[in-house]
Amino acid sequence: MALEVERKYCHVDFARLRARLRELGASDLGRYFERNVVYESDPPALLAQKKLLRLRSCFQAGQAPSYLLTLKAPVSEAKQCAGCKVRREDEVQVSSAETMDAILQGQGFLPFACYEKIREAWQAGSLAVDLDILPFGHFVELEGEVAAIETWARDLELALFRQSTQSYHALYQDWLQNKGLHGGPSFVFSEALRQIWAERLGLGPLPALPDIFRSSAVSCLNEGAGV
Repeated sequence: MALEVERKYCHVDFARLRARLRELGASDLGRYFERNVVYESDPPALLAQKKLLRLRSCFQAGQAPSYLLTLKAPVSEAKQCAGCKVRREDEVQVSSAETMDAILQGQGFLPFACYEKIREAWQAGSLAVDLDILPFGHFVELEGEVAAIETWARDLELALFRQSTQSYHALYQDWLQNKGLHGGPSFVFSEALRQIWAERLGLGPLPALPDIFRSSAVSCLNEGAGV
């Protein structure tokens, strides 16, 4: 069992943050396009237990696509940390998203939601610093030991921005409510913007959005697209 310890910062100035990361000697690991499909049991039970079953596909220029199956689950109160989100995280790389999808559905897990993002990964000592562009905003995620999160958050001057331990799904629901909008659990880029990002990132054509999500997913007005 592994523990995931993380903290998010909302609507961060990426240009300012990149400059600070370079000043402090962090390593730029590059940007990639990410699509995540969340699965639910039939009948639904995982979300009620605060569990997340997710199949992630990553596309980065010059590399073969990679696929990661992840199960996240709550941890005991004793393992919680103030100001950080802590979850159990078990994950394994798989060779084919299509095959893994068939296996999951064969075991009674059905695609429930889809979300996409552009992730710019940095390594700051032992800490992972991810600059995420989602269809509804810009966010930074720090993942590692609590002490490293606190130290780098201070050195990167992230106290200037709103801190959160919410999931991206919860942040999206908050965004919808603040905008007076209604939408389902999926948040993806428009087809046109997805193509623009593929070109920016030096990728070939990206796989089409699964049919099940084409009519239900909301493009979120693509507010996070401009960085």
